[in-house]
Amino acid sequence: MRLNYFVARLYPKWWRDRYGEEFAALLEDARPGLAGTFDICKGALAMQLTNWSPKRILACGALAGLAIAGVATLFLTPMYRSLAILHVASGSGDKEILARVNSISNTVLGKDELRDLIRKLNLYPEERKRMTTEQLIEYMRNEVTVAPLDNFEGGKKVPAFKVQFAYPDRVIAQRTVWALVTQYIDQDVKLRDKDAYLAGELRPEGGIGLELLATASLPEEPTYPGRNKILFSGLAGGTLIGGLFALIFRLRKAPPKQ
Repeated sequence: MRLNYFVARLYPKWWRDRYGEEFAALLEDARPGLAGTFDICKGALAMQLTNWSPKRILACGALAGLAIAGVATLFLTPMYRSLAILHVASGSGDKEILARVNSISNTVLGKDELRDLIRKLNLYPEERKRMTTEQLIEYMRNEVTVAPLDNFEGGKKVPAFKVQFAYPDRVIAQRTVWALVTQYIDQDVKLRDKDAYLAGELRPEGGIGLELLATASLPEEPTYPGRNKILFSGLAGGTLIGGLFALIFRLRKAPPKQ
């Protein structure tokens, strides 16, 4: 088998120079199968590692783990993150703003609203084949980010927050963010109308509390969620395995105690 001759080249050069011809003749006569190929590979690697320093074994283990992790990241699904920014036009305090945004988020990101949005925009067509409605809603909710921001206009701090959504299609990501911020503004109007009604007042003209500060972006570059975690895990795993090999071969090479 040609594979056996290729694997035999994994032996150190000094060994191949001294025993290469004899070993090649042995392979020609014996013609070992896959089990023999594995034994040849194992012996070659063992001999290579025996002649390496512990530091070199550790470094090679770390690099191998990082390389394997790097290959794994090639199979990650690219995600596009669209972003819009809303700011509060009224002069409310931070606690009141946070309470209002949380109240609106409970509605906008509620089960019924997200289910309708998934159907309207035809989100997650493949996931719908293998997920229940509840699982799909929770999956989408995890891809939505609503967080406060510090923005400044004319040297003054403007209370604002971002609405962000990640999706494999950049255009659909943008459309989804548009739909979400529209719902945020609509829900804010309804809450302000309700507050005015309960207070026995009419809502003042232009009294919308939320205004669009930055429109939903059309993302250009994708992100790869979990890539850094995979790379770190590969590096850590490779370093650990390399350290174990280095320890084993160091113990094997240590002279016996008298």
